[in-house]
Amino acid sequence: MPDNEQTSQPGASIRPGPQAAPPTKVGVDQEPPGISSTSSASPEGGSAAERYFLILFQTGLRTDELGALDRRVFLAVQEKLDNVIETPRKKTEIDVWLDSPGGDAHVAYKLFLELRSRCARLRVVVPDFAKSAATLLAIGADEIWMAPAAELGPLDAQIEHPDREGVSVSALDVADAVEFLMRIAVKHLLLSGGYIVKSTGLARASVLEQFAKFSAEFFRPLIGKLDPHLVHKAANELVVAGRYATSMLRMRGKVSIATPNGKEPLSAVRVARCLVEDYPSHGFVISRTAIKNLGLPVYPISGYNYWGQAKALYFAYSHGQFAKDTEESQENHLIDVWSLADLNTRFPNEDANDAEPEDSANDNNQGKTGESSPAAEGTP
Repeated sequence: MPDNEQTSQPGASIRPGPQAAPPTKVGVDQEPPGISSTSSASPEGGSAAERYFLILFQTGLRTDELGALDRRVFLAVQEKLDNVIETPRKKTEIDVWLDSPGGDAHVAYKLFLELRSRCARLRVVVPDFAKSAATLLAIGADEIWMAPAAELGPLDAQIEHPDREGVSVSALDVADAVEFLMRIAVKHLLLSGGYIVKSTGLARASVLEQFAKFSAEFFRPLIGKLDPHLVHKAANELVVAGRYATSMLRMRGKVSIATPNGKEPLSAVRVARCLVEDYPSHGFVISRTAIKNLGLPVYPISGYNYWGQAKALYFAYSHGQFAKDTEESQENHLIDVWSLADLNTRFPNEDANDAEPEDSANDNNQGKTGESSPAAEGTP
């Protein structure tokens, strides 16, 4: 279904019921300024900045042409931004409602640059998951709002399998395969070789020499299954993701964590390297607390003033109300740009008395970053 048709239905017809009235506090009794019910103060002072909303919900279905971040998605978003945003950059703020399995890291970086060129403040709201390239897009935001069980992921890349058309593999898995086999081979050599020396009394040098040859022959079939071109490509993709992340973090501004002696600055390179190298698999869940502990500006989603509306829209999307199934394909995505007036027309921000329980205390027990309010981060 075309995007303009997907979003033309009135919000009242697909709302799941009463919406939560968000608490007024975030984190450790902090209230982020700039999250008003209308619009926030302009970076220039004077008139208020206009708020716009980029909805980027994707399932990653292979039959969905817009199911993951790729060039087609970038062009679609670019066109919608052109059609909706009318204010200059310094008087524009963009909230990205993001639910995506990821996609092309190059596209995520281009989309970040496009959004930064149009707004003075960028927020990302994650109701469920933003993995891989979607994580890359999220970490460049001035504010990241996450649900209690929402997840980001390692800055991994999906690359095409050399022998299976239409099948992608994790660059992280491929790049780690060589190191994994090397560790196993060395461990095998040292432990087994040492056991033979101890058991037989033979000369250590002779045993190690013979056992090294045995290990080489033993692991040869496994090493032979690795495609050098694929391994090189996987390693390069991880380097690309790390460099993009470093650039985006530097553009966003400072990164710091709380220490007993105050705030300790973290380099953008260090944070990017952690997101690339420190997690064991593509699907690893990086929680809100873990992201906060990296020094990024993360806040509980219940403190986001438009969470009731975002939740209602996400409920409709996740229950297939924008899905399109045919004999040839299955699609379920929602990509659109709304002004604040559009949002309030489709989903009136009505207060309710069924607010979700706040879990910021749990975050604080697991680790604090000492993050100040979003406004204190500054506007890049």
